[in-house]
Amino acid sequence: MENSASPPNISPPAIHPSKHLSSFLSGLEHSLEQRAIELRSQGHDVINLSAVNPDLPPPAQAQEILVRLITTPSPSRSPSGTFDLRATISRWYQHRFRASIDPINELTTIPTVEQGLCDLLPALIDPGEAVLIPDPCRPIFRFALSLAGAHAIQLPLRPEHDFLPDLKTIPDEDLERARLILLDYPNFPTGATAPASFLHQLIHFAHEHQLLIVRLADYSEYTFEGNRTMSLIEIPGGRAVTVELHSPAMNLQLRSWPLAVAIGHVDAIRYLRHHRSFVMHSLYPPIQQAIGELLIQLSPEWYVQRNAIYQQRRNRLGAALESTGLHSWHARALPALWVATPPGTSSMEIAEQLLEQAHLLVAPGTAFGERGEGYLLFSVTVDDSRLEEVVHRLSKVHCKSSSLETDR
Repeated sequence: MENSASPPNISPPAIHPSKHLSSFLSGLEHSLEQRAIELRSQGHDVINLSAVNPDLPPPAQAQEILVRLITTPSPSRSPSGTFDLRATISRWYQHRFRASIDPINELTTIPTVEQGLCDLLPALIDPGEAVLIPDPCRPIFRFALSLAGAHAIQLPLRPEHDFLPDLKTIPDEDLERARLILLDYPNFPTGATAPASFLHQLIHFAHEHQLLIVRLADYSEYTFEGNRTMSLIEIPGGRAVTVELHSPAMNLQLRSWPLAVAIGHVDAIRYLRHHRSFVMHSLYPPIQQAIGELLIQLSPEWYVQRNAIYQQRRNRLGAALESTGLHSWHARALPALWVATPPGTSSMEIAEQLLEQAHLLVAPGTAFGERGEGYLLFSVTVDDSRLEEVVHRLSKVHCKSSSLETDR
C-alpha cells in the first residue's frame, strides 16, 4: 500500500489570462455591470437597457412543434445540419430574398452568428493578415479578429453618412493589406440599414479589390416603417464575394435555441464546415426541424405585428429621451436606440450618472469602439410596464452639456 504522505509544500501554478483575453478584460472589474449588481444588492431596482435581447414571445406554435419533435427519432448527426433544414432554409431564402441557394454547397449550420464568425475567421485568415471592420461595431468583431490573430483596419461610421462606410476614402495601402470586410446591416449598434445603392457599390468594391464580404444579418427581420433588408446574394455578382450569417432563431424570438446559418461563397462555406467539424459535430436535430417548420408555416404578418411593438417602444423611449436632452438616431431597424450624449460629455460619464441617479443601466458607446464615444445604446427589449417606469425615471432627469441633473 502506498504511503499517503501529504503533498509537498509548494504553491499551485499561477493562472493568468492570455494576452488575447487580457485585452478584453481591461476595466471589467469596475464596469457598469458590476456597479449595477452592487446597487441591486442594496435594494435598488436597476432596469437593464444595455442588452438587446428580444423579449417578446416566439410564435405560439414553437413550443408545440419542439415537444412533438423531441419524441421523434432523429438519427441525423451531420455537422452541416440536416438536409431537410438546409433545403427549408434554401426555400425560405428564395421566397424572402429572391435568391436561389444550393443547400449542399452554399449553406451550413452554426450555433449562433457570433460563434460562426469566431469559426469562420480562423478558417480563412492567417495571423498577421488584415480585415476591414466598421467603427463602431459589435464587440464580437474585434474578439473574433483577435482569435484569428488578424489586424483590424477601421472603417468610420458617421451619422452624416447614415452610418455607412465611405468606401472611396479607404487608403490604397489598407486595401492592399485587407483580405476581408466585416459588416452587419441592419447595423448593431446604430440601427442603420443599407440601401440597395450602397449594397451594389459594396459588391463592385469587393470584386475590384478581391475582398470577401462577411455580413452578419441576424437582425434581418427586425425592421421598421416598411424597410426591407436585402441579401447581398440577391445582387448580381454578390454570390462570388459574400458569406452571410443569418439567425432564424433570433428572428423568430428563439434566442436560446442554438441555430444560425452561413450562406454564400462555396469555398468559404466548405472551409467553415471543415473547421467546425473539429469543435462540434452537430446541432440538436429537433431544434433544426422545429425552426424549419416554423419558417415555412409562419405568416409574414407575424413579423409585421412583432416589429410594430418594437417600433412603438422605440418611439416612446425616443420621445422621453428628447425631453431629457438626449437625442436619438432614428433607427430604421433593431430593437434599440443609438443616442447622442450632450456636447462636452462622454459616454461613460452620462452612463454612470444614469445608473447612479435613475438606476438605468445603458451601454456606453465606447463599448463598440472609439467612434462610439459620444453615444449610448438604449435597448427597448423590456416589457411595456418596465418601459413606462423607464420613461417615468427619465422625466426626472435633465441632461445638458457637462452635467446631468435629477429632480428630487
